[in-house]
Amino acid sequence: MATVHQGPPGRGSAQLWDVRTGDREATLVLDADPAPLEKQLNLTVSRPGAVGFSPTGRALAARAIKKRVIEVRDVATGRLRQSRALSAIDTAVFSPDGTRLAIVDIEGTVRIWHLSTGALHTVHTDHDRPVRAVAFAPDGRTLAVVHNEDRGGDQLTLLDATTGRTQHTIKTSAWSSLSLAFSPDGHTLATASGYSGLAKTWDARTGQLRDNLSVSTQVASLTFSPDGRTLATSSARGVQLWDLATSQIRTTLRTRSPGAVAFSPDGRTLAISTGNSVELRNVDLPDPARALRNICEAIDTTLTTLERSRYLHDQPTETGCQPR
Repeated sequence: MATVHQGPPGRGSAQLWDVRTGDREATLVLDADPAPLEKQLNLTVSRPGAVGFSPTGRALAARAIKKRVIEVRDVATGRLRQSRALSAIDTAVFSPDGTRLAIVDIEGTVRIWHLSTGALHTVHTDHDRPVRAVAFAPDGRTLAVVHNEDRGGDQLTLLDATTGRTQHTIKTSAWSSLSLAFSPDGHTLATASGYSGLAKTWDARTGQLRDNLSVSTQVASLTFSPDGRTLATSSARGVQLWDLATSQIRTTLRTRSPGAVAFSPDGRTLAISTGNSVELRNVDLPDPARALRNICEAIDTTLTTLERSRYLHDQPTETGCQPR
């Protein structure tokens, strides 16, 4: 497991962990040379950092260093993979396969850096507004870009990550920082604004709203389970796991000040950042068909066809309960 710790200036780091033992295997400092914000005031700010994984499974970290240079290094060894001089950087995000880095500068320009070739191209978004956030779709072909609009809230644009062509535009009506997450198949996009208390799901292929989930408090982060059936949202209420088929909460994990959340590849473990630590929670919840089958076996009963349809929403799954 790789994590990014955005600490005080000079203390930001990328860390590699053994999830079986909880031991830290490697640490790479992200901002050993903090950037001066204003010389007269003698202030510094932490430089942006990001982690990702290469096609061979190596953990990579991107960090900005002095003279406006961004580096990509191997977290375990510290070995330099690539470096390039760019304008002042605000955000950096790896593509899912670790072959590209989406970079947003402080003026809101989005660039894609191809790490294998060193090529850099600018994504033209038809906006002159600052960029709040960017995220790649799982297949790496689509890039979601959130622009800060003066009126009506933020605007989310889905772009072709290669050509920069606009695929869809979504008006989120969010006025604060927006969290983004794609479903594993890339067909659904989840968004949550900081203060609305709502998480929304959108059809990424059409840009149409699918559902509103009332978290009822500020949302810090969200992520999909690997099977795409569950959405995890972190907030002051804890981490809520939403069943997307029913729009209902499956369970709530109580924890103090949860931040970023991420599922393990098998979906059985959820990593939750809490301040300076990361909790690993067992979330091996049964899918609806398996849960229904277990209930039927426990109470030794059967369900009518109508009852099965209500519970499973006409999904063609094997329940283990025979219709009367």
